[in-house]
Amino acid sequence: MNSYKAIKLALGSGGYFGFAHIGVLKVLEREGIKVEAISGSSVGSIMAVLHAKGLSADEMEKASLEFAETLFTYRSWTSVISNHMSEEKMMKAVEDLIWVKDFSQLKIPTFICATDLVRFKTVWFSEGDLVTAVRASIAVPGVFPALEKDGVVLADGGILEPLPVDVFKSSDVPVVAVNLYSYDNYVAWELPRNRVKKPVATLMRTSDAMLWATAQRQKEFWFITIEPDLSCANDESLSVKERAAAMIKKGEEAAESALPELEKMFQRTLPKQEGV
Repeated sequence: MNSYKAIKLALGSGGYFGFAHIGVLKVLEREGIKVEAISGSSVGSIMAVLHAKGLSADEMEKASLEFAETLFTYRSWTSVISNHMSEEKMMKAVEDLIWVKDFSQLKIPTFICATDLVRFKTVWFSEGDLVTAVRASIAVPGVFPALEKDGVVLADGGILEPLPVDVFKSSDVPVVAVNLYSYDNYVAWELPRNRVKKPVATLMRTSDAMLWATAQRQKEFWFITIEPDLSCANDESLSVKERAAAMIKKGEEAAESALPELEKMFQRTLPKQEGV
């Protein structure tokens, strides 16, 4: 059995489902599995930065639960509009949460993706201004305006990379991706037919369908995919913080289920993949 266990970890997009990433990290810590490099898309970029700056999973949980109300609002375009949530308010909350300003302050290599809306391609950030990278990665269409940087118009990383794995295709250690866009998660978020017909709800549901389909196409044999069951997120009998805590627990359960497959990967040499 390998005494040294290391992976590269890709944390997917998915709005407030992102609390599940913390549960996955709890299991990795408990099992002594080192994250050598990390990537994040949309909400995954926030969680990636929290881990990369050196927070333990327990510390991430404590910090993120304070952020729960904001992130739950961020999940729904209709909620954002009805609450008149401003870009400034959201970014102030994000800056307060991540705290660090530059990639050089992070402890492991970190890659954050955004979408170039002009050229229809993924843009990866791995150095320089960290707040700008996160700001671009979480620029959900219809919620926050796209970010113009160096002549490029950038929006949410999840548009093209709900699973930010491509940056790790040349990895010589196992790659693990956390997919929050499972079919069950989005069917659980079922809207009444009369609401789906409303323009904003239709736009939101259409976006969910496209992101789910993109995530399914990204799933390949060369990396392990962890898919938490997050139907608990829609249990309105629970408070926002209770739902966040439940999603963290579901992330743990999903990661534990993936351990046997991950152990098999530690026992063999992972073939090199072409790519970045």
